[in-house]
Amino acid sequence: NNRVAGVHFAFQKHFLVEGSTLAENGHKLSGSTGYGAASSAGSYNDYYIYRNNVSLYNYRKGLDAHEGDHILIEKNVSYGDRLLGIAVYNRAYKMENAIIRDNIVTQDTNNRLLKNDLRKDGTFPANSDYSQYEAIHLKKVVWVILKLVEILFKISIIAGKFQSNMRVVIDQKKIIRLMLF
Repeated sequence: NNRVAGVHFAFQKHFLVEGSTLAENGHKLSGSTGYGAASSAGSYNDYYIYRNNVSLYNYRKGLDAHEGDHILIEKNVSYGDRLLGIAVYNRAYKMENAIIRDNIVTQDTNNRLLKNDLRKDGTFPANSDYSQYEAIHLKKVVWVILKLVEILFKISIIAGKFQSNMRVVIDQKKIIRLMLF
């Protein structure tokens, strides 16, 4: 229960987060912090792995891969993380080799911000930072379109009641999202 993250790292090579419970990081009234595990945006990280972790009720994201290459995210459980279960995206450096497989991501619709967030009826305010919950968020990743079908099939479970309500969306900024309704 840390203010920013359970694990937060930058400029690492061959970094492993394995077998950890990452819970309730951040502050319940703020959606701007609260990561289970996160690599720092703007720092290059190479060959890092999130494996066999449990991420519970973090106030922003469960497992976050901001930057880097040769990333493996496998056999993790994300339950009740508020905004994103798993996030993989780059801003400054190449990201060409990322594998996301055999993860379980489940949303708890009761773990929401009181305002500036997705409403329970599925609508959201304009310019919201929290326009919808996303099980897995992928952004600016070159291989995403080619691997999207593989990723969809390799996600072990997305809570049964949401599974049939999952949709792939590519917005105007080329952000690809797996969205749950």
